[in-house]
Amino acid sequence: METNLGEMLSNSSHQGKRDSSLIQLLNSQDDPEITKKIELLLQEGDNYLHHYARANYSQEINRLSVSLNEEGYFVQACMETNHDGNYPAMVAAMNNNKESLLALLTPILAEDVSLLEKFLHHTNNRGHNIMYLVAHHPGSLFVSWSIIMDLEKRYHDNDPIAIKMCLRKHLGSTYEAHTSVELFDTLQREDKRRTKTTFLQSLGSIFILKMIFYTLDVATDVMLVMEYYNGWSNDIKKNSAILFPGQDSCKDHLFIRNNSKLIQLECYPNNLSNKAMFWITLAVIIFPPCLFVFEHLYFGLYSRWFDSKKLSVSIVHKFIKFIINIILWLMWPVVVFFRHFWYLYKYSTNHGDKRISTYGPLLKEARVIGSRTQLIEVCTEASLQPLIQFYLIFITIIHWGSSLKNEISSNIQNNTSIGVVVYSILTLTQKQVLCVLVSVFTLSWSFTVHYRNKKDSTMGVFPSILYFLYTLCFVIARILSFQMFAYYLGPGNFGMAFIGVFLHIVLFSILHFIFSDSLSQIQTGEDYKYNNVVQKVLIVVYDCIFNGFANIYVHNYIEIFNKKDEMETTMSNISTFLRQCIFDVIFILENLAMILLARETLKESFFEIYDIMSLIIGGFSLIAIILKIIFYSCCHIWSDLLVRGDNIRTFRVGTNVKICSC
Repeated sequence: METNLGEMLSNSSHQGKRDSSLIQLLNSQDDPEITKKIELLLQEGDNYLHHYARANYSQEINRLSVSLNEEGYFVQACMETNHDGNYPAMVAAMNNNKESLLALLTPILAEDVSLLEKFLHHTNNRGHNIMYLVAHHPGSLFVSWSIIMDLEKRYHDNDPIAIKMCLRKHLGSTYEAHTSVELFDTLQREDKRRTKTTFLQSLGSIFILKMIFYTLDVATDVMLVMEYYNGWSNDIKKNSAILFPGQDSCKDHLFIRNNSKLIQLECYPNNLSNKAMFWITLAVIIFPPCLFVFEHLYFGLYSRWFDSKKLSVSIVHKFIKFIINIILWLMWPVVVFFRHFWYLYKYSTNHGDKRISTYGPLLKEARVIGSRTQLIEVCTEASLQPLIQFYLIFITIIHWGSSLKNEISSNIQNNTSIGVVVYSILTLTQKQVLCVLVSVFTLSWSFTVHYRNKKDSTMGVFPSILYFLYTLCFVIARILSFQMFAYYLGPGNFGMAFIGVFLHIVLFSILHFIFSDSLSQIQTGEDYKYNNVVQKVLIVVYDCIFNGFANIYVHNYIEIFNKKDEMETTMSNISTFLRQCIFDVIFILENLAMILLARETLKESFFEIYDIMSLIIGGFSLIAIILKIIFYSCCHIWSDLLVRGDNIRTFRVGTNVKICSC
């Protein structure tokens, strides 16, 4: 029986690979109903999908869509018409077969606009199209009806007038046309609601949130600069040799720096004048805008758009281009954050080829530029500012903590309100404290956001919180270690402590060059556009120095190059286990060295806080390491492979050497 049916099918008008695959599929089944299903194929003018659609055999349709998906055979069969002019989906709609209709609509969703025109606007011998047939069953076929309406919107590029004219042309003034217009209006209202929600979510999560942190960071720095400038002005008016308007008890110690044993710890910051603090803080503030110049030149957002318009190059155009480029540079963070938000919104609210081909690459580029801009601010200003400002209030906070402990004990014994504790916080140098807190939080948050972007936002809420806490603990431990080291160097030697920071940056810049392929990236691929050797060297040096700043507190890998080919191998796809181990070991050794050196400080008052500060630094470092291990073993997207060690591989180090890593 099966052989005869196979011979009959082979001799039918629907021959070729599709029917051969169908015969093999059906003959391999042990289904007693299979004979009846095959007999349906023998009706004149129909192909097998017509009969499956009529009999509502949705499982067989899905099975065939898998077996005949090569070279578009299944889609071709879906578009074949029978003697009534109906293709299979129209047959399913006429018979009110919900399951088979959905199965036949699924492959159409992935097709291009040219096939949609034939699918949506083809009419049978009675002049009815698929929309008309589905609209006859608005209740049972509502899902399919909505899908077809979405296909109409996609074909007409979501133009309401064009869609309604199309419905009028194919449905006329009928009840089906009326209900279809109502469905379209309902879907439009839902789309507008979703669009508004997407707009607000994108605006809040990308632009507003980033601008809040950026504004807080800049505002606190500007307040400090103004305060130091006012103090400097007052010093000039008084014509005083006093360098810093601090405690009167410290003024007698300013001229005996060589004997640090005689100087109180509270007086160490007083050796930094208002003038010095003004210029140091101002230099840290203007450092990021200097790097924004390179970003602006490298990406050339307006220049690239200007050149694409092929406008006449006149003196007026050059002047306008120059002015706009200056404005873009001055407003660079605002521009790139808004650009990231805008393309995320457009990408989320568009569909089909426009979403993938147009807004997909634009969103990827905007995300890279926005992330780099945020990291420049974080790796320079937010990294250096806490080291400077916390030095000025370090001992004050230590004494405040000691007095707070005694005050809490006294309050508990006397049943006194804890409100006095809150009041005591307000007595600190609020602007300096706020600057440190904002910078520390911004550091941890920005590094977490950057890591999420590198992983294409595959991290959930809990892994993100875990990564944030790991970063925060390491940042706190590093800042406290630096303060211990700075006070070990003695009064007036804060600059020596910063020399140590810059030596650290140089070391990690070299290590980044060793463990990266930055040099090879500009020699191959689309980024190979620099014909001058000096330019190539500057690109690599900038990349290494940038990563040197990014690794002051925790391990980071910042990719400077914007790869446009997603299939191109990137370091984000290569394991950095060895690199991270080496960097983390150096971090811990540096912390240990700074703590041990601080023990040599010849101040009895420093001995009182040494043990507790060492425990705090060690505790935060240990917590950070534990959180990092938990993150990579439990919360990382490839945690199963990391635990098993299956991702051992080799990767390029520098330009020639390869090191095995996991």
